[in-house]
Amino acid sequence: MSFKIEKNQWKQVRLDDIVEWYQKDIPNNKQILLDIENYITAEHIESDVIKITRSGLVKSGKKGPTITKHYQKGDLLLSTRSVALRKASITQNEGVTGEKLLVLRPKKNSELIVELFPFIFKSSHFWNFAQNSAAGSVNKFTSWTKIKEYQFLLPPKDQQAKIA
Repeated sequence: MSFKIEKNQWKQVRLDDIVEWYQKDIPNNKQILLDIENYITAEHIESDVIKITRSGLVKSGKKGPTITKHYQKGDLLLSTRSVALRKASITQNEGVTGEKLLVLRPKKNSELIVELFPFIFKSSHFWNFAQNSAAGSVNKFTSWTKIKEYQFLLPPKDQQAKIA
């Protein structure tokens, strides 16, 4: 399928104009009571893949004590460590993750359609920005404070739907 894309209506946006960092903590002693079954660490996320297909089970006892950050189905988990590995993917279930993964989602009433959301994090442009924002010598890491500054051109919603 091919279609012509007119970029004259595309608008420059910052990532935090359209995406939010979701930060809900579910303590370890409440996870099973709240029917939280799954957890995801960076090991479960494959580089350059849109959807996360693997997760661990909370009840297995293999989850570390710092895995307490809630995520919902459709959220994007972005690894802030070793950004060169390009680990950012969409969740397929609800669960918890650790503090080294950002839980991101489109803001309510955002100009971004959900179907295009994960593709922002698959571009070379984004990962170049992330790597240039990273600190550290051996295990480079970034943060929401740095990532939220990422700027790019966002098409109008009708064009986003065609692209997605």
